[in-house]
Amino acid sequence: RCSCSSRRRRALSELPPSAITKSTTMSSTADEGTPARDPDYYRKGGVRLLGYANECGEAFRPLIPQAAVSATYAVAFTYVAADASWRARTLPSSSRLGALAEAADTLVWQTLASVAIPGFTINRIVWASQRITTPPSVWAPTVCGLAAIPLIVDPIDHGVDVFMERVYRPLLRPNRTRTKAA
Repeated sequence: RCSCSSRRRRALSELPPSAITKSTTMSSTADEGTPARDPDYYRKGGVRLLGYANECGEAFRPLIPQAAVSATYAVAFTYVAADASWRARTLPSSSRLGALAEAADTLVWQTLASVAIPGFTINRIVWASQRITTPPSVWAPTVCGLAAIPLIVDPIDHGVDVFMERVYRPLLRPNRTRTKAA
């Protein structure tokens, strides 16, 4: 789901060394593609589709029980937590603060870009399409919601990248203009 790992690595490289370690900006090695060393392991292959579960749940909201929609959010949040945990564990064990910073960054990015903003967007698309279909259709809102998913992913990812780079990550950096009190 995340197409911004190079941007994230670049932004995290600007943090002070005490907040992040060099392993976040790993160079390409022979074992980087293996699950044991690849910090982007959860973002490759089929497991990343779990991040789309809540969007599908929102698209099917008019047709399925609320408990089923909630279950899709549980799946998506489990994916987000697993990715954040994985990113933290791929750092050296001696770098606790670095692992924490990496996990927090991943957790915030994935929560915004994979769950909160897309879920809200698909919810509103389905809601609007329920009101504009004449005569009222059972499947039209769901089809509209599902059709919108591939269209919203890149703009949302880009917007979250901008937010992270301009708002969230600067909060983690030390204030370089601050002077020590005499």
